[in-house]
Amino acid sequence: MPSLPRWRTETSTGSTFFDRGIESLRDYYADVTHGHINIVGDVFDWIDIGHTLTELAALSGQAQRVQAFNWGMQVARDAGIQVDTYPRQVVVVNTNCDWGGINTGRSMLLPDAATATWDHSRAMHEFGHVLGLDDSFRTSTAADRTVADTRYLDIHCIMSYATTGSRYQTMFLGRSMEAGPGLNGVYANQLGGIPMSRLHTVPALNAATTVMLAPLGHPEEEGDLLIQIPPTLARRKTYWVELHDRSRWDRAIPNSRLAIHESRAGDGGAYLLDAGGVLSLDTPGDPAVITPDGSIGIYFVNQSGLNVTVRVWELGPTHAQEVRILSVVANPPGDETAGERVVIRNDRPTRVPLGGWRLQDERSHPSSPPWTFVFPNVWLEPGADLTVWTHSGTHDSSNLYWGLNHPIWNNDGDAALLFDPQGTCVSRVAW
Repeated sequence: MPSLPRWRTETSTGSTFFDRGIESLRDYYADVTHGHINIVGDVFDWIDIGHTLTELAALSGQAQRVQAFNWGMQVARDAGIQVDTYPRQVVVVNTNCDWGGINTGRSMLLPDAATATWDHSRAMHEFGHVLGLDDSFRTSTAADRTVADTRYLDIHCIMSYATTGSRYQTMFLGRSMEAGPGLNGVYANQLGGIPMSRLHTVPALNAATTVMLAPLGHPEEEGDLLIQIPPTLARRKTYWVELHDRSRWDRAIPNSRLAIHESRAGDGGAYLLDAGGVLSLDTPGDPAVITPDGSIGIYFVNQSGLNVTVRVWELGPTHAQEVRILSVVANPPGDETAGERVVIRNDRPTRVPLGGWRLQDERSHPSSPPWTFVFPNVWLEPGADLTVWTHSGTHDSSNLYWGLNHPIWNNDGDAALLFDPQGTCVSRVAW
């Protein structure tokens, strides 16, 4: 909409849309898109619509809404106003009636009368449709892998206003009404509200990625605002990780939490993941969320102030959710003893105590059994890597040392095997 505002100050509609600092629609969409969306546009005069309240009352529901909107558009055209040149239109009528979005991504009807029954949350929701947003969904995956999508069940998003969305009571223009919540990160990004510098796109690599997130509603905090996990040849969906703090427009959500959404190629919707009944990650140590396709793990590492550190990683090719050997460096450049190493990763959703686990080589030895390393009492968090070095050194949280003065792994072919305390081989890598 062009930025040449004209409105009548005696109507509440001007304040509803355009005033600053009163939690108006202008404030809301500026906040949830980090200043990117300014909804101020041209506002024309009150015009006699040419139809009666009796005619309007003969209709109900969306039919009433659409008819009032069409009457308003037509009378504006008849008055010589070039309303069809605007990419989006809002018609305001001075009576109570059914109201809201007309065509997603284009138009809206809004009542402006003392008897009008409308609230802040619904106005924000319906204007989201004007901006082109779909309703938001929750997707659940049953044990048999059946996926069910339910409209309006994203508690973090205004686009689930119709049945849920965490709302709070507020006073707006002298009326008590509901407001909030904010937008989910997928839709904020669709509206251009996530700066590229604060969108962390995870590379399609086997390496785990650790990201510090700031809450969506707190752009003043250091950190990224949204994590994007793009699709691959084997994974058609895009996953998103976002942080919601229980404040500002999100002050009514149950608690500050990490939410994970998915989006799908050719589908403009956003789907809150219900992964195994888990709708969010709330505290450090919560079991990691494994995406329904089994390809990605997401773990709440720690929290500092409003910021949360998140680990995202690709599970192994079999999606086994097991501790595994990620890689073996058997023939490093230079001193082999100093450079040989094996990297272990935890693909399970929970921490694993590694005390009593064993790592050994498979190649037969003429005069001795295979070389065996017994793990000390260390824990491995979900998605975390632990490197076992052949040479001597001091153990720490990410590095263990075999303590040998000679190489282990045969350069011309060998295999590394990982055993749990029960003697089960849980991972094998050969070359």
